[in-house]
Amino acid sequence: MQSMLEKFGKNDAFASQKATSDNSDYVSVKADAKAKNGTYTINVEQMAQSHKLMGQELFSGDPEASLGSGEMVIKVGDKSMTLNITEDNDDLSSIVDAINNAEDNPGLTATVINTGEEGGSKIVFSSKDTGVENKIEIDTSGMTGQLASLAYKEGMSDSKVDQMQEAQDARIKIDNFTTVTSSTNTFEDVIEGVTLDLKKLTGTSGSGNAETDDIDVKSVKITIENDEKSTKDSLKSFVDAYNGLIATTDKLTGFDPDKEPDDPNRAGALNGDSLTRSVLSQMRGLMNEPIEVNGKMYQLSDFGISVQRDGTLELEEDSDKLDDIISENFNVIGQFFGQEDTGFFG
Repeated sequence: MQSMLEKFGKNDAFASQKATSDNSDYVSVKADAKAKNGTYTINVEQMAQSHKLMGQELFSGDPEASLGSGEMVIKVGDKSMTLNITEDNDDLSSIVDAINNAEDNPGLTATVINTGEEGGSKIVFSSKDTGVENKIEIDTSGMTGQLASLAYKEGMSDSKVDQMQEAQDARIKIDNFTTVTSSTNTFEDVIEGVTLDLKKLTGTSGSGNAETDDIDVKSVKITIENDEKSTKDSLKSFVDAYNGLIATTDKLTGFDPDKEPDDPNRAGALNGDSLTRSVLSQMRGLMNEPIEVNGKMYQLSDFGISVQRDGTLELEEDSDKLDDIISENFNVIGQFFGQEDTGFFG
């Protein structure tokens, strides 16, 4: 019973909202209890992507080859690190390891790409996070040797570093009207209580861009509605947990006069225990206690839950009461059980 109370107290189990996407290959969706019923169309105009750079210079992979020395300053967004390259770590493998293993690494990975060209390999720098706020900059003004060729800054005309992939935010249009951007491919609370996960671009019509004009799926429809099944399942779990408590205490406090006086199973271990009787009495009282929601008093019976003669609860899952309150005043269920301080579980 206690475990059930703790679980339901955290996850808005009695006010669940259900979110569906008519094409989750393009946009998947989740909703929490704050979401409001409605339908929306989503156009995925741009996917978020990370920044990726490749140096033009070929570097020898020979561990004895010295590629340069000095200070290399690498920035990703507003974070930076300064790498001190000396004769102890000036070969290709050591430099890449020093970048990747630095404690103050600002959020990038260095990789060696063997191009098959004579003379060695190239270095690729990739930001770990997507979005325009995570652009990479490399300052090699304090370096000598080949490593000095890795300088890069947006707009730098004489850079010997190529941009393999530009840093980019995701961009969507909601209901063909509101444009919203995100540094990742996840949009949280752009629609209150709703999380959108972008998978790929939707199509365009007549844009002149064959890549997107040829995509058949032009938009994705998402629907937010009351999760009636989840709410009924939660109510049933509550009733089952409470009835489990009653069954356990009945067994522990029971007495069977048909058994012999010396039979250890004649009386339960808590038979006659005043504390157990008090707990049961208080619990049964709570099952009938009204709770105020928005100025109106509600009881469990208003949600199709009735107290039986033996003290257990019964849920009429198909009752008109429950169906009516779900369809007409869904949020009352969650408020009745979970509103802070004054809710039933409180």
